[in-house]
Amino acid sequence: MANAMTKDGPRTLLPGELELQRWGGLVLTTHRLMHHNPGSTASLTSLLLRDLNWTRIGRTHTPLLLAIAALNALGSAYLFATHGDFAPFFLLLGLLTAFLYIVGRRATMTFAAGEGRIEIRLKGTDAGWASAGTFADAVEHAALRTAPLT
Repeated sequence: MANAMTKDGPRTLLPGELELQRWGGLVLTTHRLMHHNPGSTASLTSLLLRDLNWTRIGRTHTPLLLAIAALNALGSAYLFATHGDFAPFFLLLGLLTAFLYIVGRRATMTFAAGEGRIEIRLKGTDAGWASAGTFADAVEHAALRTAPLT
C-alpha cells in the first residue's frame, strides 16, 4: 500500500485513496486531509473530507493583552508621578504584555471536521494568502465530492 507521507510521517493510503495535492505540511487525498506537525510536539492529524464542516483563513490575536498593556502603562505613569516606587515594575509588565500581544498575532488557516481541527500558520505575504485560499478551495471541492447526496 502506498505511503501518503513518505518524508513527513508514517501514514498509508486507504484502499482506493489517491493523493491529490500537497501544500506546506498538508496533504490532500481523495478521502482526507492530513497535517504533519514535526518537532518536539510531533503529531499527525487526519480529517475525513466527508466530515469537513468549515474552513477559515484569517488573523488571530488577543486584544485583551493589548488592553492590559495600556492599563499597565497608565498605571506606571500614575505611579511615577505620585510615588515612583512601583512605576518601573508596571512599565516592564506593560512592555512584556505588549510584546506577548505582538508575538501572538498570526495569520492562520483552519480546517474543522467535528471535534477535529487542523490549524496552520501562514506567511504574511499576499502570495501566501492567495495560495492558502487556492488550497482551501481544493479541500472544499474534494469534500463536496465525498459528501453523501441528501
